[in-house]
Amino acid sequence: MIVAGDIGGTNCRLACYDRGALVAEHTYASREFDSFEAVVLRFVDDSRARPTRACFAMAGPVRHGVCRTTNLPWPEVDERSVAAAIGANQVRLVNDFAAQTVGVTMLRAGEYEEILGGAVDERAAIAVLGAGTGLGEAFALRRDDGTIDVLPGEGGHADFAPTDERQIAVLRAVGALLGGRVSYEQVLSGPGLLNVYRGLERSGYGASSPMIEAAMLAEADASAVISREGLAARDPLCAAALEVFVEVYAQEASNMALRALAFGGVYLAGGIAPKIVAALRDGRFERRFRSKSPHERLLAEVPVRVVLDTQLGLRGAARIASELRG
Repeated sequence: MIVAGDIGGTNCRLACYDRGALVAEHTYASREFDSFEAVVLRFVDDSRARPTRACFAMAGPVRHGVCRTTNLPWPEVDERSVAAAIGANQVRLVNDFAAQTVGVTMLRAGEYEEILGGAVDERAAIAVLGAGTGLGEAFALRRDDGTIDVLPGEGGHADFAPTDERQIAVLRAVGALLGGRVSYEQVLSGPGLLNVYRGLERSGYGASSPMIEAAMLAEADASAVISREGLAARDPLCAAALEVFVEVYAQEASNMALRALAFGGVYLAGGIAPKIVAALRDGRFERRFRSKSPHERLLAEVPVRVVLDTQLGLRGAARIASELRG
């Protein structure tokens, strides 16, 4: 019996499998618990699971079995403490996008949507990035024997590099709002979309309407309001914010493709991309992704796919847990 978890800044999704069959699955609000051990103990109690092995995909870097989290309510999680709490023989903590990347290698037709075509080279690197509560990034390489080498990272916290006057204005305004440097995650995430919206407003690219402000107050997720109104072209400032968001998504995806020559494909995971596929298909993403001299022809060969499977991290964590020994 194994337990797998996809632990994000908003929700903890946990599942229990017995000999490969799903026997229980629950989702908990991350911020309702004062420790990660409390989340897992609740799941074990709710599902009556007695796991021997477990893997949890955590939103943050993992070193020597310890995760120092970034968007989670617990500053540190130690796999030894988790193993002791649930009585498992072996517990593995991995970066959330390491698990997402393992999940990408398991995708089947219908679980992704191709937005930029290209032949997938099975021997080349894969790049995975995803905007959600934060921005995750990772690379993978498939070996000849079928095993996967995953290189997780914290690239979402790298410095944001604007490429035109509007993005430069956003950089300056968001930097002023946040009181310091601006990372890609602070532009390319759910909270980042709101930052872009406020940055454009501060820079004179439009005024926020009372209707939009009221909707943001009424709904818990302000970025959902911006993306919805932007997609429908009902509000000029929302539309402009979504345009910038799509452009930056394309630029960073293209950066990752160049860094690893990702002819195995670039995959857009996370919760936002599936909701804005129409915006990713309107030509703006393609232009920003491929227009990088001197490598336009190279980037024209890289396929880009949006992951539709909402259980990607959970599937990846389950695969990692199933391969643990001891």
